[in-house]
Amino acid sequence: MKFFTNIIAAAAVITSVSAWEFTGWADQNYSGDLVIYRSGNGLVNNLCVDIIQNDNRMSSFKWYRGTNIGCSMKLFDGHGCSGALIGSSTGNWNVAAISNVNNDRVSSLWVDCL
Repeated sequence: MKFFTNIIAAAAVITSVSAWEFTGWADQNYSGDLVIYRSGNGLVNNLCVDIIQNDNRMSSFKWYRGTNIGCSMKLFDGHGCSGALIGSSTGNWNVAAISNVNNDRVSSLWVDCL
């Protein structure tokens, strides 16, 4: 009986862990208002998220993906994951200060997991 209890507890922990997370802030150095926070379980295929309420306000962000999860992300300056590609990553990526050229330009986030 204890064996099954341990299996159920382990399954609960695994399902509560995010396979990927994206967090964006209005100011540099991960401070100021939270612009966007999204996370997922790794079962995502071509997810596009518009940053509607805080459009063009992101100055820093953190992208995390689990080690055994094949997720990638892209940032665009247009809604619906259109327009110019601002940046992309297939690994973890922390940016304390978005470049002057791209600061306050992000309008959408695209995530894809294999």
